[in-house]
Amino acid sequence: MDDEYIEQLKREAEMGDSNAQFHLSLIYSLGTDLPCDKEKSLELMTLAAERNHTCAMKTLARKYQYESPELAMHWLTKAADIGNVEAQSILATIYANTSSIHFIYVEVPKDEKKAFMWADRAARNGGSSEWYFMGCMYANGIGVAQDDREAFNWIKMAADQGHEGAMKDLIPMYKFGYGVQQDCREAARLLMHFAEQGDAKSQYQLGVMNYKGDGIPRDYREAAKWFIKVAGQGNTKAQYQLGVMYASGDGVPRDFKAAVKWYRKAARQGRPVRVWTNLGNHYYNGDGVPQDYKEALKWYRKAAKCGFVPALHQLGLMYANGEGVPKDNVTACAWLIATGSHLLKADRYLVAARLTPEELAKAQELSRTLVKVPRRK
Repeated sequence: MDDEYIEQLKREAEMGDSNAQFHLSLIYSLGTDLPCDKEKSLELMTLAAERNHTCAMKTLARKYQYESPELAMHWLTKAADIGNVEAQSILATIYANTSSIHFIYVEVPKDEKKAFMWADRAARNGGSSEWYFMGCMYANGIGVAQDDREAFNWIKMAADQGHEGAMKDLIPMYKFGYGVQQDCREAARLLMHFAEQGDAKSQYQLGVMNYKGDGIPRDYREAAKWFIKVAGQGNTKAQYQLGVMYASGDGVPRDFKAAVKWYRKAARQGRPVRVWTNLGNHYYNGDGVPQDYKEALKWYRKAAKCGFVPALHQLGLMYANGEGVPKDNVTACAWLIATGSHLLKADRYLVAARLTPEELAKAQELSRTLVKVPRRK
């Protein structure tokens, strides 16, 4: 930046040109082509703001957001009042007490009515980001009556302009019919858009829709394709689902070893009771691994401690049959009683019939100590 340009800026700033005042303020602040002078910078920025230079107003708001919230709000409101869309959006997020992408946050009492007012003004003068925010206001009933249809209209406008957050929000709206006629095919099309870009959440959801035939034709092969992609990224739900599919041969060749591999990956990340129980089943039956009752018991116990009824039931049968543990009808009956399941009462009665009244009372007492959490099916 040459000296002649700097001198020209100074002359124009002296004559009251707000644009020159703004740029000269930045130069003094950065200390690049002039010696750094924070006081002079602030003086020029304030002069520019007082002449309705909206960038100067927002710069002052950023400066004062922590040291003087009142001044920050003064300059933001002034910029918003003369139609600056960004300032209007910032005020909407501030009054709604939500996060903002504009890196200005002033702590003020929450005021949803003001939040909606500014969001509405920004939406009617702005673009996709403002439309999306307005849709979120209607969706959540912030400062206005909750209205799914109005929310959909605003979010759809933003999505049509390529706003990715809006496009993602349209997925559940189409899938469940929020504010629009239910259209699972459109939900799947939008999921495909993000899945093909590598979005793991979308890949998993697309896998689930294909696996269940959720509003679209069931396609196990397509489901497996997406589960494999996302499971390789560490998604435990997809890892579990692949275990199920390899065990059943749905969409992939039946392969018990592959099923156990995916169950183990999910188990290492803490994916709970169904994985543990299925691993127990594989060791119990010797599917994909050598039959090992003790290893089966280990996995069943992990799931049983979480109150998972199938694992509780299987433990009861193993104690009754002496599989991996010494045969113990009292403990077997205790595990079966702990299931609390009317569907399994035949097994419970069968084992209980082997007990004396004293042993049955002992089993009932023991059952109350086995599960400390609500039972899960």
